[in-house]
Amino acid sequence: MSVQINFTKCLLAIPLLGFQTQAAQKTKQIGKIEKPNVLLVITDDQGIGDFGFINPLVKTPNIDQLSSESALYTNFVACPASSPSRVSLYTGRNHLITGVWGVPPRSNMQTDETLMPRFLKTAGYTAFLLGKRDCTQPVGCEPWEAGWDNGLTVTGYQQKDPRMGTKDGMINKKGYTSDIMSDEAVNFIEANPGKPWFISLNYITPHMPWVCAPEFAAPYKAAGYSDHLANCWGAITQMDAALGRVLETIRKNGSDKNTIVILYSDNGATSPEVQKLVGKVEQEVPGVDWQLRNALRLRAYKSSTYQNGVRVPLMIKFPDVVQPGKRRQFARVEDVLPTLLELTHIDPSQTNHQPFDGVSIVPNLKNEATKVSVPPAFRINIAHEGAPRTKNGIIEDPTKLNFEDHHLSLQNEKYVFHSLPGAKQELYDLISDPGEKNNIAQQQPEITRQMATLCRSEWDKTISSGRAFNMPVLQVGRQLWDGSHDTRNVFSAGFLKYVRGKVMQMSQICSGFSTGSDEAGYRLNIVTPAEYYLFIRGANLDKCQTLRLEIAGKTLTGQVLSENEVFFGSVRLDKNTDSFTIKATGNASEAESADIYQLVFAGTYNEGKTEKPLKIKTKNTDNNE
Repeated sequence: MSVQINFTKCLLAIPLLGFQTQAAQKTKQIGKIEKPNVLLVITDDQGIGDFGFINPLVKTPNIDQLSSESALYTNFVACPASSPSRVSLYTGRNHLITGVWGVPPRSNMQTDETLMPRFLKTAGYTAFLLGKRDCTQPVGCEPWEAGWDNGLTVTGYQQKDPRMGTKDGMINKKGYTSDIMSDEAVNFIEANPGKPWFISLNYITPHMPWVCAPEFAAPYKAAGYSDHLANCWGAITQMDAALGRVLETIRKNGSDKNTIVILYSDNGATSPEVQKLVGKVEQEVPGVDWQLRNALRLRAYKSSTYQNGVRVPLMIKFPDVVQPGKRRQFARVEDVLPTLLELTHIDPSQTNHQPFDGVSIVPNLKNEATKVSVPPAFRINIAHEGAPRTKNGIIEDPTKLNFEDHHLSLQNEKYVFHSLPGAKQELYDLISDPGEKNNIAQQQPEITRQMATLCRSEWDKTISSGRAFNMPVLQVGRQLWDGSHDTRNVFSAGFLKYVRGKVMQMSQICSGFSTGSDEAGYRLNIVTPAEYYLFIRGANLDKCQTLRLEIAGKTLTGQVLSENEVFFGSVRLDKNTDSFTIKATGNASEAESADIYQLVFAGTYNEGKTEKPLKIKTKNTDNNE
């Protein structure tokens, strides 16, 4: 297939419908507009070449129209992966300082971080969360504890017929997830006239697996594209149509001019090497498809700090306030929250929060000619060479991490500097070389030195903060949004502090315990002292070594309830308890490896509630209360 696209001039000279006339229009000051609504739209893994206004091969008419009505930033830096990008968006801070250094279980937002909805609620907003939950709450918490009033959320990437969460529990939904989310947004908007609202519409498209209604894939298949690409772009087009219904609802109810719309993708597109088994079909991104998606010929892909991992478009629309048009202004995802607060006249000092790394770019939104000084973007590879090194998936002591072992980048409005493992350095002029093909580090030694020094300084500051690269702390007995306590306290077993022997962290799973030397340690914060009943849940738990749990000065031997559950009895935990350990006893001469999925601290508080079953059948007793 022969495709003709002028890649050289495309990045900073994107042709957008109506910009020549709109750029000449004068915009009004915020003036008497009070409490505008806020629609925040986040797409998932939508690379810069997956937008129709950049790559005409993919059809996104509603997003294209939104871009023509917005201030459009293409010199905008997100983060290489979802969790880092979203936590920076919601907190206005560099993701490493918040405790997030990758996707779960490295997505460990600290509990003292303040998220976007908290700021907006001080001004009377109702905050509604739709879609992906990623970094919408600190680790171990629910979104409703972080400022969201309600919502309809999805975990994982259930693109059709998802099981979704609300404040009241889980429900099963029928249909395509992008349609369900958008219809829920429409219902919410129609049910809240005259009230300031904030909706975060967090699509899970086009994250794999690529699933869409056949009518959306059909035009791409008819054009001769592979089934893989047809499903990818078909899913994007279906999402675009769903978003279009939300935007049309805002127009029809007359709130268009009093609604701020922000749209960005959390990171770049999935790499050509990614393969995913969906049923019995392996989906991948073949080379030809990748060339069509990578319309701007940028380097690398998602999880990398090279441009194709972090460079995505940002659009901000606010009629009569924000001047529509292209922006050459440099901006980062950390800058979105401070910018939004200024647009909504919300004083951030009225809300207790950690210091922002981001700055407001409102002056540039009002007038393209007004430049804003934005600090450089400091980034780290999330995967691949130069990502944080771990032992069996764990970083036990962040202070022992070495700057020289990592792929770090520092980017400003013109240059990007890369510090790579082995003391290698790269410098690129992004104005003339957005594809990062010509390393000019030797030709520009002074710029390289300055940026290398600042990059190292940012690394040192991050490590010395004590907030980065830590494994999570399990918050046991926390108080919930309704004033009650969490009686379930169910945690991912992948939230490890350290492992010994053959134990390994495998994403959210702790795997091992086939030998007597196997051990896994966790950190605790007992928010509410109480009596807790302790369980672990997983697979093959009846075939591994007998397990014991050391906690609060006691050793509890596990009683196998089934292949999927082990009960350790109960123990009183107070605020001095800060850790516990699961150990294999080594009693079995032959044992298999087990997978632990969940850790359960079932507590009884003043409410008299408990997760503990009324009758617990074990190997040793028929009734253990």
